[in-house]
Amino acid sequence: MREFFIKTFKDKKYAEAFLNNGEMLFRHFNYFRNIEDNKQRGDLSEGLSVETKKLLITNNVKSIQIGNNKIVKKFYIDVERLKKEKPDIFNKPLNFTLKYFADCEIYCITYLNSSTTNLDYIFDRIKKYGEYSVVITDCKNFLNKIKSNMLDYKFSLVKYSNEENGKDVFVKPIEYQFDSEFRIVKNNNKEKELVNIGKLKGFVCLTRSIQIIKDVL
Repeated sequence: MREFFIKTFKDKKYAEAFLNNGEMLFRHFNYFRNIEDNKQRGDLSEGLSVETKKLLITNNVKSIQIGNNKIVKKFYIDVERLKKEKPDIFNKPLNFTLKYFADCEIYCITYLNSSTTNLDYIFDRIKKYGEYSVVITDCKNFLNKIKSNMLDYKFSLVKYSNEENGKDVFVKPIEYQFDSEFRIVKNNNKEKELVNIGKLKGFVCLTRSIQIIKDVL
C-alpha cells in the first residue's frame, strides 16, 4: 500500500528545515482554539475531552484518574467534604461526566494512502495552508524517528465525529474530515516547542502541484 505524509508551509525555509532536520514546531492546543481562519485550522473545541466514568465512591477514594491511555489527567475528590455534603452517595455506583481541555502540545500533518477517498477535497484543503509542501515518502521511517527522538508523546490518525461523549485529543468535528489528519500529541504545557528528529525521506514541492501524488496512490 502506498502512503504519504504531507506537511504544508507558507515559507520554503520551514519546509526545508522539516525535510532536512525533521524540525517540527509543536503548539499548545490553546493556539488552535484561538485561530480565526474560517475553520481552516482553527477549532474552538480543539483539545476537548469528554468522558463518562462509572465509579464506586468509598471513604478510601482520593482521586479519579481518567484517560484512555492517550492523555491522562487526574481529578481529585475532596472526600471529607463529600461526607458532609453528600453522605448518601457513598458505596453506590455513580456515573461521572468529566469535560476538560488537554493541557499539552500537538503537531498536525496530513496522511494519505491508496485507500484514502475524497482526494480532491483533501488537496483543496492542503492548498489553503501554504505555498510549499513536504511529501514524506517513507512513513515508517518518520514514525520511527519520532519514537527514537521524543519522550512522553502519543500519535494517531484523527477520527471525525460530532458525538461529544468519548471525545478526546484524537477526535475532531466531522466538518474537518477533509483534513485527513494525523497528529502527534506531546504531554507538555508549553506555549510552543521546537523539536528536531533528523533528516526525513521525501521532497519539497509547490503545494499547487500536490495532486501529482494522486497518480501514484
